[in-house]
Amino acid sequence: MRIKAILKKLEKVNEHIPQSREVIYIAGAISGTNDYMERFKNAENVIRKSGRVPINPTIISKPLLEANANHQQFMSVTIELLKCCNGIYLLNGWEHSTGAKEELRYALAYNYNIYTEEK
Repeated sequence: MRIKAILKKLEKVNEHIPQSREVIYIAGAISGTNDYMERFKNAENVIRKSGRVPINPTIISKPLLEANANHQQFMSVTIELLKCCNGIYLLNGWEHSTGAKEELRYALAYNYNIYTEEK
């Protein structure tokens, strides 16, 4: 039930995103890392400073992370978040993340702008 409630909230979020600004989804490894919150927050700051709107899935999906949701549950929410965007920002090490690869495939299929974190 909790996932359905999150998806309903996402529908409302999409209505309030300014259409004139580029909205960038942050993608990167979460599983197997202990600093993902910091890395995603840093990316959020970089995107915001560039004048774009960042979408940080670690904040929006935090209830799922805390509930140890399975990969499919988490991805159902992140793909909905990605649908609200028109760009994707890949954190270093994204290629080691099954989820980030799925998100990139979606972004490529819909011609999103692709950005990568500087090394």
